[in-house]
Amino acid sequence: MSILASSLTLAHADYTWRHESLCRDTDPDLFFPVGTTGHALAQIDRAKRALDRFVPTFEAAFAAGLRAKLGLADDPQTAEFVQTTLAVMASERLDFTLFFRRLTQVAGGQDGEVLFSLAPQSDGLKQWLANWRKLAILDGPALSKMRAANPIIIARNHQVEKALQAAGAGNMAPFERLV
Repeated sequence: MSILASSLTLAHADYTWRHESLCRDTDPDLFFPVGTTGHALAQIDRAKRALDRFVPTFEAAFAAGLRAKLGLADDPQTAEFVQTTLAVMASERLDFTLFFRRLTQVAGGQDGEVLFSLAPQSDGLKQWLANWRKLAILDGPALSKMRAANPIIIARNHQVEKALQAAGAGNMAPFERLV
């Protein structure tokens, strides 16, 4: 990545997470042990314990993000449904981005066929959609939140990389096309 690309990326980054970081008071060297015996083993053990504190926070944030993408409330019934959703997506080999974008279209009033086109032979997806309709909150604010969590256009990594490389070489045209 070029210096320009790095500068563009870093200039717009959100660093507020640093103030809430669970490891902010942990010595960074802890995560880079030297060796595999003695002191290094103890250091590795301390690093694992420090990272273990992060797991519940990550899982809660991940679940909240998926509930937003699905238009679901935060309750125990939806937690199980989120796991079912991921299982259906995996078994049907559904594209993550397309699935959520098409689901948002269904939430906005389009026919379920727009979602079924991702896996036309799937009875499991049809049953999943019927269950989702029972749980989803499709009022104005919830639908807006769902749309925000599932944008219409998402730049693909390879396209962004090409645009950043071109920008680093002084050609801003690919970058302008992306934005």
